[in-house]
Amino acid sequence: MTALESLSIFKTRRFAPIIAFIILLTATLLLMSFKHNWNITGFFRIGDQLPVSPYLNENDLVIHKDQIGYDGQFFLTIALDPAMSDEDSVESLDFPRYRMKRILMPALAHIISFGQASLIPYSFVFLNGLLVFLAIFFLNKRIGEQSEQQLRPLLYLCIPGIWVSFSLSTVEAAACSLVILSYYFYKKEKPILTSVLILLACLTKETTILFLMGYAISAILNKNWRLVSGLAIALIPFCSWHLYISMTFTDVGQLSELGNFGIPLQGHIEKLQQLFLLKEHVNKNEYLYYFTLCIGSLYLIAKLPGLWKSQIELFIPACGYLLIFVQSSMAILTYHLGYSRVFLAIYTIILLSKSEKTNKLDKSIWIFTGLAAFRYLYWFIK
Repeated sequence: MTALESLSIFKTRRFAPIIAFIILLTATLLLMSFKHNWNITGFFRIGDQLPVSPYLNENDLVIHKDQIGYDGQFFLTIALDPAMSDEDSVESLDFPRYRMKRILMPALAHIISFGQASLIPYSFVFLNGLLVFLAIFFLNKRIGEQSEQQLRPLLYLCIPGIWVSFSLSTVEAAACSLVILSYYFYKKEKPILTSVLILLACLTKETTILFLMGYAISAILNKNWRLVSGLAIALIPFCSWHLYISMTFTDVGQLSELGNFGIPLQGHIEKLQQLFLLKEHVNKNEYLYYFTLCIGSLYLIAKLPGLWKSQIELFIPACGYLLIFVQSSMAILTYHLGYSRVFLAIYTIILLSKSEKTNKLDKSIWIFTGLAAFRYLYWFIK
């Protein structure tokens, strides 16, 4: 094989998935070695304010002092005991009803580890990375045919929320990755796979039901009754699970999901006051990530007319997530580790939207977003 032939791989559609695999593997090894000293539990941001899962040995954990913990800690607790058969498991969750809604990733991690507590943290991290890789693989299959867009699937790794979710073992990256997989099969007119994958996304994070609604409305308008039927059937396990959770954990936990939302733009006004009036200590990273999200949201607003005309299935979730963004309270907007994950879907919709040719504005936004993602990894790993 000549040198030119050996380099031909970089001129094919295989380029993006290979580079994505290398980036994900490198980031994982850097996090494991430099950040967590080869202790996988470092990926779950475990605090010392709540009891840890009864299936964990505190002496083997990376524990952050004077912290309540982060979402990953609670998903690990669920993965260790998905049925919540041990009362101490319930006590280890801050808000069981809220956390248990997002059952898919913890349940999958438990299943592929055969219930072995020592393997479950590795399984969770592996699943998060695998789903991000599969999202890029299927993005590549969908938009990688055009020579000028062979690198576009890699833009998924330019989203800061992907790395926040992956490094803290939360579920947002997995949910958006499943949405991308479902969208691929939606465009291929595979109603069964579309319905199954969007159901899995909804069981990973409930707000992805906005995509299911988009598919359903588009299918009704196009009289695609097979897809309408599949999506209707997919709603049954989703609604049943939420009903079961609501009945089982009625009196456990004090979280009100509505507390994350308020009067439109009020949270953003408070956020701007926090940033510019220095009413309290502000992490220097907040400026970068908050304005990155605002730029992405404004860009998505600019894309709404085009989505309405040709991608109604994306127009519906775009409007939904933008509405959530506008009504977000400081409960969401306080810290960039939160809102960068919550609104990961905004960038996902931008990536899935039609873009036969990447214009200068599109390039500028993705470059800015990519720099923010790199800044997060650098800040987090060091």
